[in-house]
Amino acid sequence: MKKQPCIHYDKENSYFYHLFIALVPFLFYGWYKNGILPFLNKDIAWFQIFRPLLFPIVGFFIGLCSDYLMKHMKEKKRVLTLHALYGMLLFMTIPLQANLFLVGIFVLLAFCLFSVLEKTKWSINTLLATKGLLILILTFICKVSYANATESTNVVFYSLIDIFFGRSVGGVASTSIFFMIIAYLFLTFDFFYKKRIPIYTFLSFTFLALILEVITPTGNLMKFLLNPAIFFASIFFASEITSSPYTETGCVIYGVINGLLGCFLSRFFSFQEGIYLSILLTSLFVPVIDRISYKIEKKKQKFCRMPKAKKGDCLPKLSQNSTFVLPKMKK
Repeated sequence: MKKQPCIHYDKENSYFYHLFIALVPFLFYGWYKNGILPFLNKDIAWFQIFRPLLFPIVGFFIGLCSDYLMKHMKEKKRVLTLHALYGMLLFMTIPLQANLFLVGIFVLLAFCLFSVLEKTKWSINTLLATKGLLILILTFICKVSYANATESTNVVFYSLIDIFFGRSVGGVASTSIFFMIIAYLFLTFDFFYKKRIPIYTFLSFTFLALILEVITPTGNLMKFLLNPAIFFASIFFASEITSSPYTETGCVIYGVINGLLGCFLSRFFSFQEGIYLSILLTSLFVPVIDRISYKIEKKKQKFCRMPKAKKGDCLPKLSQNSTFVLPKMKK
């Protein structure tokens, strides 16, 4: 079998399934918040109720289409890259007011382009690179609002409890901190999930936020810390398996840098997109973090947990350009 970035459907590697299951509650809550509630408030027509559900579904199938176009489906054993989940994650974080058709075409082209670049020396993570382009186009060029129909036509005031459970301005299906905590606890049982990164990202984010609040008080510290984008990006984007460090020390360094830079960008640049830009920028230095942390881990002999190879298994291995590789195991 040729080396390709893919995940096999088998019982030994369930990362794809666990990640998909963790995202399901967000889909239904996003539908409730941005579809059902605005309809009950008579802010949208009945045929617009299902619009929030279309975003992640379209994203999922765009990922499948990019796999088909890049000819990843020619293996004898059924394989699937992470592009389907990438599509879901991206469409769950974009504004509800975005043009679904145009964004879909753009994401499909971006997936195909970055899939080609992954095989060259210009390798870059497809998820983070596409998210960066979407931020540039939707937020800074088109200036699309994150508010749904109710939030854009009425003056709404959300309490901290409302924000915690998801009643806040944000992406299509990425506002419920309550479900994010449940998803994180669920993913920690997965063998390949890098659970240290979200913890250190949020801790360093909180640490710098407290310092900045002392220096330049705003009076909105709790609402700043309860920004849903911080939790969602830390849990699903920062810990992405192919673009983050592979050692324990590297995960800690990566998480701390993400949190500090993300706090600064969220405070002074973009409240919704600061943490995503931080992850994108930090991921560019992952090879450097890996080299530094590898030397430390080599001395301690404490590498990140990886499963022991079994006869006939295909286990993930990080190549030099940080892509997800499945090597053929010797019998």
